Amino acid sequence: MLWEKPKRKPQDISRKKFDSLPKDLVLREVHCYICIPGFRTKEIIVVTTLLDAIEYPSSDILDLYDSRWQAEVNLRNIKTTLGMDILSCQTPEMIRKEFTFIY
Repeated sequence: MLWEKPKRKPQDISRKKFDSLPKDLVLREVHCYICIPGFRTKEIIVVTTLLDAIEYPSSDILDLYDSRWQAEVNLRNIKTTLGMDILSCQTPEMIRKEFTFIY
């Protein structure tokens, strides 16, 4: 798969950074189908720059994706359980104060 750089610069990136990006990028798609009885089959597509299929088998990439997904879900669950899923402050100092206030 060949990903081409957009013609227009996105607003959230500097001109210097945008100009330094390559014109195109070769990527690899790894497809996985999740079949659970009673549910629709879901297709997961993982896009990676790890192009060597021998050194990086699809099964390994999908295992890493699954591990990352589980870590994110577990972290979200911990935050919700501790009442930390919504912190209103934006600076580290104020978040520390808010965290101390909660507990």
